[in-house]
Amino acid sequence: MSIELCGGTHISNTKDIGCFAITGQEAVASGVKRITAVTGPKVALKMHEMQDILDTTVAKL
Repeated sequence: MSIELCGGTHISNTKDIGCFAITGQEAVASGVKRITAVTGPKVALKMHEMQDILDTTVAKL
């Protein structure tokens, strides 16, 4: 069970999110992880950005 202050954005129903993509994670304390994500139309933009990075990396190999 989590008891720390979240400070995040909350929704009434997960259907309100639409598309969802995790973009990162970090340890904020022992046993506590924070994820960052994008939702909705920003998912497609982030996926294109990540594909460009992958394509550039592959081209260098």
